[in-house]
Amino acid sequence: MAASSLEQRKAVERVTTDAALAEALATELARALQLPGTNRTLGRTFVRFGLAALREGDGDADVERLFLTKARTLASIRPELASALLHRVKERLRNATLQVAAERDEAKASAAGGAAPIAGF
Repeated sequence: MAASSLEQRKAVERVTTDAALAEALATELARALQLPGTNRTLGRTFVRFGLAALREGDGDADVERLFLTKARTLASIRPELASALLHRVKERLRNATLQVAAERDEAKASAAGGAAPIAGF
């Protein structure tokens, strides 16, 4: 079942507020750009750029192009680094979407008075 609009917003919110993801991106950027330290604001900005590219893009190549274009407004980064950063954002969004769906299914099962099925069984 496809995620509802509300579920999509919840997943995006989780990714947007994921401090560990922002820190990871900031660390990779600091290393690549030879910055003296990590910049969490830069990491959060790149998370937002990734989410915007995923929302606006039409196909993987277009999403990567959009992300690289947005990223280069703040830093001169290689396409390989941009691709790696975007992949992290995409994976976190996929995981957040699965978590939100699992919570929905669990809530439905609880409301019906039964136990939620365990994924994979």
